[in-house]
Amino acid sequence: MHYRLRVVTDEPAHRVELLHKNVRKFGTISNTLAAACELTGQIEAVVPTSAQP
Repeated sequence: MHYRLRVVTDEPAHRVELLHKNVRKFGTISNTLAAACELTGQIEAVVPTSAQP
């Protein structure tokens, strides 16, 4: 299974990668899927736009 995790954040790239690492290591869903199949993916940081009214 391949996934793309998209997060809206203004955090620097190294913090986004740390989030991805923690999701893979401690995430309930990712650990459950990884037990049954090969799990690969990526994280994508999207810079937030200004707040909408």
